[in-house]
Amino acid sequence: MNTARTRGSTSSHGCGIPDNTQTRPLELLEAPVRIYNRAFTDFLLEMRASPHGDIFTPDELNLASRLVAAASAVYSSENHRTETFYNLLMEVVQPEIGRGTSSVRLHPMGTRIIGETKRDRFLAFSPAKPSSVSEPSDGFSDPSQAQRSCYIAVYASEFEPFVQSLFCPILLLSSTGTRVRVYGAIFAHDLLVDQLTDDVTAHPDGHIDIQHVAQFIRSTRSAINKVTSIFATRGTPDTWGQRQLFPFLDDIALDNGGGWYVGYERRLAAQYLQKSVFRATIRARGDIYDWHAVVVKFAATYCKDAHELLAHQSPPLAPKLWHCAWEEQVSMYVVIMDYIAEPATRMVDAPDAVKRTHLESLRTAVETLHAHGWVVGDLREQNVFLCGDSVQLVDFDWAGKEGEVRYPYDINLSDKSIIGWHEGVSRGELIEKEHDEHMLKKIIDLYT
Repeated sequence: MNTARTRGSTSSHGCGIPDNTQTRPLELLEAPVRIYNRAFTDFLLEMRASPHGDIFTPDELNLASRLVAAASAVYSSENHRTETFYNLLMEVVQPEIGRGTSSVRLHPMGTRIIGETKRDRFLAFSPAKPSSVSEPSDGFSDPSQAQRSCYIAVYASEFEPFVQSLFCPILLLSSTGTRVRVYGAIFAHDLLVDQLTDDVTAHPDGHIDIQHVAQFIRSTRSAINKVTSIFATRGTPDTWGQRQLFPFLDDIALDNGGGWYVGYERRLAAQYLQKSVFRATIRARGDIYDWHAVVVKFAATYCKDAHELLAHQSPPLAPKLWHCAWEEQVSMYVVIMDYIAEPATRMVDAPDAVKRTHLESLRTAVETLHAHGWVVGDLREQNVFLCGDSVQLVDFDWAGKEGEVRYPYDINLSDKSIIGWHEGVSRGELIEKEHDEHMLKKIIDLYT
């Protein structure tokens, strides 16, 4: 079984630019639900580990061999092929799902709903029936769309009283022929889905592929067990109480042996569950008194060096950066910076408050970055805060060295005329100083 990358792999660029560059516009962004439950990130880590045959059980290896054989066999019809592979996939998950459950039933929309506990009837796992999922036309198609519709329908009709009290973690397997994708999902007044793997495809290429299949079986069973165990330990819905959707990562280790304790308080831009930015407080390990008000951001990419360059200016042209590193526990960058408190506000939210000194400060920030070889890429009023007579820039997700960093392939160009991108801005193209200067002039012209 050849497994295309698990999501979240990065390159060695100093600014944290991943190999698959980079982020989507907010309205298109799938929520990184992996940050809310360890089962999802544990699955990612287990799938990335190098497989060794001596760690697998005979059952895992035998089932892996049968899956590889089924993928390469000749069948009398396509339906026979997909049904055979699907039944084997059910053997992957059945040992874990069967524990403490009362039923396995077929939903009218064609999706098996498995993992209804005897007491709480919670949705813990649901692989789509092959016949209910369209064959992807390319590598970017999402075979979970049918599952989303089914989940939302079930949520609205059967599970609302439960998921109002608990952000319900779910593991999804989408089966399309002999290809499988794994997703993490959470109910949070809507279904948030995070693709954890690209297509997992079975091919008869020898013992190493059987090991990869066995690794998929073991990782999937482990994740299902962790997800379903949540419901077994929580008691009845009336004992859960209302909860907020906060990341599980609240203790961040540092290379020097120290670390930060994080206390999440609220979500910034709460109307966008996809936006993983939180108001929080942090304190150093061993210090119970010195708490700092911060913003914690989870990002696929971030340029620490560009941020710190501006933060060290006088006056600061970016918030103080407390932490910025790739955290394997969540397979994302965790960025911790000072919280910019009122009366400071974003430029876009207070156009009447913008003064000449603010515009000069913004010009200084851009010129400082350019003088050191950095480009911003996403220089917009939304990312500029008015702080006294100067400004502070936030959001260095796209920033990097000129001549190296590129625009994301899924950059929002549909509103190009509204956003005002430079004419040279294009998917996957290099970010240039000229583009930043164009956006800077646009802002200055708007406020003068």
